[in-house]
Amino acid sequence: MRGLFKRIKSGVSDSGEIYEELLLANLEALYAFALRLTRNPHAAEDLVQEAALKAFKAFGKLREKQRFKGWIFQILRNSFLDQHTARPAESLEDLDESDLVEDGATLLVERLLNDEIGKALDELPVDYRTVVWLSDVEGFAQREISEILGCPMGTVGSRLYRGRALLRRKLIGSGTHRSQARKS
Repeated sequence: MRGLFKRIKSGVSDSGEIYEELLLANLEALYAFALRLTRNPHAAEDLVQEAALKAFKAFGKLREKQRFKGWIFQILRNSFLDQHTARPAESLEDLDESDLVEDGATLLVERLLNDEIGKALDELPVDYRTVVWLSDVEGFAQREISEILGCPMGTVGSRLYRGRALLRRKLIGSGTHRSQARKS
């Protein structure tokens, strides 16, 4: 990736070639994020395709090509929201206080290949699921997530804490990590 950014700065590559390299470098992560949002492989493919097309059309306006990943994730998320504005959104206010873990412990999601973790993550409300995925799977900083989602950093921090707490509670309730909890 460094070589690509050196070529960008020196002006050696054309815009289409740069876009293609950046998209290919992030395609797997984009699809995984789209799959978590849509919960449907075909819809995820369509969403990635739509976001890629929108990004291609606007690529010339992106001044800092190093910010491509956050920028295209934002486009993907906005495309998802555009498709789902007719549906009533899952409300964060509908959550019961008992759904939250009060001890402040968090679960770092390192691998979502585990079906049980993936299922638990899918069961989270979309606002929490999105923030946990962007932070713990994609490695975005809270500031970057704030930019992608278009919300204040405090909101991101709150959703991340609550999302991790809900995820932890779901995993402990389902038996995952139960043996670890007994050892503590």
